[in-house]
Amino acid sequence: MIVGGSGLLGGHLVHKVFGDYHVVATYLGHPIEIPGCNSMKMDITDSQETEKIILKEQPAVIILSAAQRNVDYCEKNKEEVWKINVEGVRNVALASKKSHSRLIYLSTDLVFDGVKGHYVEDDETNPMNHYGVTKLAGEREVTRLLEDHAIARVSVLYDINPFGHTTNFVAWIIENLRHGKPLSLFTDQYRNATYIKNACDALLAINRRDERGIFHVAGKTCENRYDIGMKIAEIFGFDPGLISKTTSDDGEWIAKRPGKCCLSVNKMETRLGVSAMSIEEGLEAMKREMEDQKM
Repeated sequence: MIVGGSGLLGGHLVHKVFGDYHVVATYLGHPIEIPGCNSMKMDITDSQETEKIILKEQPAVIILSAAQRNVDYCEKNKEEVWKINVEGVRNVALASKKSHSRLIYLSTDLVFDGVKGHYVEDDETNPMNHYGVTKLAGEREVTRLLEDHAIARVSVLYDINPFGHTTNFVAWIIENLRHGKPLSLFTDQYRNATYIKNACDALLAINRRDERGIFHVAGKTCENRYDIGMKIAEIFGFDPGLISKTTSDDGEWIAKRPGKCCLSVNKMETRLGVSAMSIEEGLEAMKREMEDQKM
């Protein structure tokens, strides 16, 4: 069962495993239309509905990717987001326990404050915005309630959009540069941009190897947003002159962002046997995919 199957990561997971597994994909606002795929609406904030569906389906494994991820929205709507990102996770975990399902929970690099950088899985957490607070609380709910679980912390996921209603940082840059629109990108926010198909491989390896605990599932290289933008321009053949430098001090943010939230992917590579892709490798793969689909 992929909870949040209509999202960016969930959608790619559905496409990747459909045909190899019996897949149940849940959604809330955007129905999933894949011929032959068993999809259903499920609101994880409704404990009774969540329990009823999970007990009926009896999934061997649940991958929980549903969440409110808009960092500024989370800061403005703390109670609503707590119900989704914490109470919703608790509801899924409790139902997983009753159905004896294994749970893989998707968390974030934003559980860290970005001061140290190069974080390993057991480094001390210290989120600096409400989104990070809720995702860390979700981690703790899963750990408290379930023995058979794994937590995957991801960072700046990118790829083509499987259902069209979602976007991501890299796709947004490509779309703007394609239309000749100038962009100002931050030089002081460092993250591990992660090609989604690489992340999917790691998640499926966690399941296949029956791994437990926390894994950093992210791209190999940690770079600032300006440098990522310049690499997109180079690989896709756009005008790099459209991209200018700025810093987060010039941004109109509601929520604070960490400066250097770099993740170590050593455990992903050594324990899971999945090589983390560099930003160049991921962008090249995405470019080939877009050319194949004539996007």
